[in-house]
Amino acid sequence: MGLTGIDASCRELIGHGMPASTMAALVQQGTTRNQRVLTGDLTTLPSIVDKAQVKAPTLIIVGD
Repeated sequence: MGLTGIDASCRELIGHGMPASTMAALVQQGTTRNQRVLTGDLTTLPSIVDKAQVKAPTLIIVGD
């Protein structure tokens, strides 16, 4: 669920007042042996995810 539109989601969160430095994570295939976790802030996470060639299913976690 979190993979499609991650750029827009992060941009909108910032646009609605969340600090760009807010930490966020994307979890790929959570709770399986193939689980991967990518972390960054709202500004950097979209490019990190793009470079990592992430595949669904995913979940985005934002904040502390």
